[in-house]
Amino acid sequence: MTYKEIGKVLGISGERVRMIEAQALRKLRRSGRLRDFLCLLEAPIKENYGEKVPRK
Repeated sequence: MTYKEIGKVLGISGERVRMIEAQALRKLRRSGRLRDFLCLLEAPIKENYGEKVPRK
């Protein structure tokens, strides 16, 4: 989904969605928990996309 699509669902702008994402990632990086968070996402990503993870 794009930021714009997510924003439409949430009733906020696509730019606000991007800002929230950036803030959340900064908090995860500072806490040292980003790697733990990414591990949680790994299984569903592999289930949907296989071993090759799509890149931006």
